[in-house]
Amino acid sequence: MDKKVTRKALWASGLSIIIALAMLFGVTFAWFSDVASNKGNVIASGNLAISVIGYDANGNPTVNFKDEHDPIINESIWEPGLANTKFVKIQNIGTLGLKYELTFVTYDQGL
Repeated sequence: MDKKVTRKALWASGLSIIIALAMLFGVTFAWFSDVASNKGNVIASGNLAISVIGYDANGNPTVNFKDEHDPIINESIWEPGLANTKFVKIQNIGTLGLKYELTFVTYDQGL
């Protein structure tokens, strides 16, 4: 009876070792045969530098966002007929390409 149990245990351990090796081979094969494609993207090294300057209607610089964090339009008293024009210059001064998005936050203060 002891030989029968030992033989079954030996077969079970041998079978489990074979299954473990098959799973290891399957994982390794999947790891080395995997393919990833990267279409349209370019990996490049360089310098990403941006200059953002706010100008008034006459073309005079008012805000340099590198040094200051003031809002472009900072007037608090608005009267009927009052107009305000501001310009923003965004310049890429680095060596890498730049895509940017502008977002404006406006407050109506309960109006």
